[in-house]
Amino acid sequence: MKTRILGLLAPLAMAVGCLVAVPTAAHATGSICGGYTNIVYANRYNDSKGNPMATIYVYTKGGAVDQYKLTTPTCAILYAEGAYSGESKYMGVTLCSDYVAVPCTTDHGTYKSYAGPVYQAHGGCGSVTYVMKNTAGTTIVSDSSALGCD
Repeated sequence: MKTRILGLLAPLAMAVGCLVAVPTAAHATGSICGGYTNIVYANRYNDSKGNPMATIYVYTKGGAVDQYKLTTPTCAILYAEGAYSGESKYMGVTLCSDYVAVPCTTDHGTYKSYAGPVYQAHGGCGSVTYVMKNTAGTTIVSDSSALGCD
């Protein structure tokens, strides 16, 4: 079981051209992703009433990102939000590199707050796939995204 206190990140800045659906507040990753601070992908999922269910974040490490993001280290975390946070449920996140010889990294299981972090040393042009079920076992979030390259 994962139990960590999650803080709030200062207002978000656009990150190197691939930020999607910016949530109103992002979780800090200082201790969770260990220095991965540049958000390159974020997407919040709400229920039919507009209440937050989950947010996926993908971060890169360091200040400089190479032109094509091929060698940029990445970290991904799927957070349960709102009423879904704090209750045990199945969650999973998979982060893949664009290097075919490098296996994807995954974290899937029953968690209360978040799945991950998962890392790729060369993940800047890879992809992220994630899933979250409610306590009844019904899938409520299931999606994937290419992280994109210029």
